[in-house]
Amino acid sequence: MAAQAGVDIGDVTINNAAGSAAVPIQDGGNSLTVDATSLPLPTGAATSALQTQPGVDIGDVTINNTVYSPAHVDLVKAYGPAHTHTAWVTALGELTAQAPVRIIGTSFHGTALDPLFWATTGTTGAGATVAVAGSIATLTTGTAVGTANLSSVRKARFLFARQNKFRAATRFVTAGTTNNTRRIGMDDGTNGFGFVLDGAGTFGIYSRAGGTATDKYTGLNGDLGSTYSIDTNVHALEIVYFTMETVFFIDGQILHIDIPTTAPYCANLTLPIKASNISSGTTSVPCVMEVWNATVVGLGLPNTVPTYAHISTTTTTTLKASAGRLHTIILSTKGNGTATIYDNTTAAAPILAVIDLAQAGSQYDYHCELSTGLTVVTTGAAPADLTVVFD
Repeated sequence: MAAQAGVDIGDVTINNAAGSAAVPIQDGGNSLTVDATSLPLPTGAATSALQTQPGVDIGDVTINNTVYSPAHVDLVKAYGPAHTHTAWVTALGELTAQAPVRIIGTSFHGTALDPLFWATTGTTGAGATVAVAGSIATLTTGTAVGTANLSSVRKARFLFARQNKFRAATRFVTAGTTNNTRRIGMDDGTNGFGFVLDGAGTFGIYSRAGGTATDKYTGLNGDLGSTYSIDTNVHALEIVYFTMETVFFIDGQILHIDIPTTAPYCANLTLPIKASNISSGTTSVPCVMEVWNATVVGLGLPNTVPTYAHISTTTTTTLKASAGRLHTIILSTKGNGTATIYDNTTAAAPILAVIDLAQAGSQYDYHCELSTGLTVVTTGAAPADLTVVFD
């Protein structure tokens, strides 16, 4: 009975009881069922015509998940082939995906830093400088005691159930030098984490709690060995972080994974980018590090259902004591004073806006990220009626 192209001939039983060799079967990718009772299979034998092999690209794959409630399938984690994780599928059979959104960090241009995005606060000492040439920011300390700092003006807001990803193209131009330490990562001076190169030329990672940095140079558990030696070429340094995991990468390969047990890895995950070049004593040569680019993206859209607050008196109102977003301010009833909006937990700079409360029936749409908090100060003899929408 010869097979005809496009003709379904139904189930076929192959009787090879008297045969002395295997019967070749050609299949178009459908599943083949083997009667393991009458023909016991050796350990590890394939029971499907379409069986994946490690390291083999089998092209596009359709995942058929017929469970009518949120379920999951095991896939290879984006962190590398040695680490498996879970991908979630909705009740409609849609694989959930996360679109990256840049939160902070811009490219360097020209010969000066953009003060709206970058700061050099804390740079001090003879020969300590932060200079920009083209697309590279260079942090240099002389041979005397000094510090060169580069940090983002704004913080990258962390939202629980969403990962953030720090990425920087970094080059340690001079090798490790006695009395010098260079760091780059997410750090506000009190809390943080990142990469470190010490005075002996040892490379590793660090975490900061309560202002004190704890360095880790050995016992790294990634795919690059328990220790790592970095050269003077540029490298992509990345950190994917969220409450339950912090993963450090070099050039796309895992250096180390930290998973907390009884305490958070970092007490605060809403942090600025920071690079520092610190000489605590005299050095034999000036120490140099370059930052070619640095940014933080959120792996997923920052969609949060907002809340609101009603203000109808002349007062100071702190609406949020942490990072967030100001959506809209609605002025329902006019007054004769002003409303000053601060990105802070108190009535202190930075000021986001000053609203003239004499404009009844006005709506002000901002959709601005707040790095620190949200405080509104209303003034005037005749109070206005405001509704502030934020998250």
